Amino acid sequence: RVHGDLALPVFMDTEARLRNNELVLSLAARKYCDGFHFIAAHPKDGYAVAAKGGVLWLDGDGVLTFVDLGFGEHVPAALSFSPQGSLIAALPTGYVFISGLPTSPLVRHLAIEGSVEPGSKPQGTVFLGADAFVAADYGGHCIRMLRWTAAVDFGCSLAMTTLAGEFGSAGTVDGAFGAARFDHPMALAQSADGAAVFVGQFGAVRMLSLATSEVRTVANAVAAEPPRPSYITGLVVQPNGDLVFSDGSANRICRVATGALAANSEASAPSSAAVVCRLRVEGVAVQSTGEDAD
Repeated sequence: RVHGDLALPVFMDTEARLRNNELVLSLAARKYCDGFHFIAAHPKDGYAVAAKGGVLWLDGDGVLTFVDLGFGEHVPAALSFSPQGSLIAALPTGYVFISGLPTSPLVRHLAIEGSVEPGSKPQGTVFLGADAFVAADYGGHCIRMLRWTAAVDFGCSLAMTTLAGEFGSAGTVDGAFGAARFDHPMALAQSADGAAVFVGQFGAVRMLSLATSEVRTVANAVAAEPPRPSYITGLVVQPNGDLVFSDGSANRICRVATGALAANSEASAPSSAAVVCRLRVEGVAVQSTGEDAD
């Protein structure tokens, strides 16, 4: 636990159960997935873990249930809960909206209006209000904004625009949304006040200020021995403002001490990431307990 309950999906064939607020792992068959992948914390209780064909639901009592969502052989590339408890899953074919988890799931496949550029690959998502969410386009090196065209009942179609970066142009460039560049953005997290979206990309953590429409690098992520950019697969904001991310290239969990980092604060030199622990992981999720714990 690092300032809250931190759940780590371990990249192996496992079954997970909660015991005394710790994630305990035991061997299980390869029935649902070739290892756990991305994870999202429900705003009230429980976790959803991406699995082959659906999600694995881990409730607060440690009971693990597979929820078949009709994805076939697909494993969701990312999961994100709304404040109301609905789930967005990113699939190779687009986005899926899921309500009623875990007992009565209702799946809606969300169609994107217009054409989508070849090479687009949806990844991490975060909700912005009741009728929109932000998504990382890993293949397009940009950040997308998606809005329901019919906000009532969340509709079944999305209007998509590029929020920051330029499709197909990779790099790590700070500045205004249109001038900024991203390198394989994958993981997203939102600040506690909702004024910023943090992006985990190849070798860095970036911050999008929704107030100033600017992007800046808040942390460089480089794995040692040998030195190489981190492959950030999961990213969360802890209750105290620190960032925690999973580094798939070095099998570790890292923390960036940002303190009371504000979306409109003056630019400063990027921080360094401190290693919290070493595991082979592919995502992180947090549920706030209102307490700080070691």
